[in-house]
Amino acid sequence: MMMQVEKDDAVWAAIDEESDLVGKDPVSTAMSAISRLSEDLGEKTTLACTQPIIAECVNSQDWI
Repeated sequence: MMMQVEKDDAVWAAIDEESDLVGKDPVSTAMSAISRLSEDLGEKTTLACTQPIIAECVNSQDWI
């Protein structure tokens, strides 16, 4: 769900990212789930678990 990429910069810049808004799209759902999970696990555990995933995505040629 978090891997949906908007390729048009104009659309991306126009998106309102107010944290209080709860959308029903996959990205909003995933953000909410990750936020709740990280609050339950704690910052250190969340960071330790996601560092390998982030490193793999950053170093990938096909990052989308």
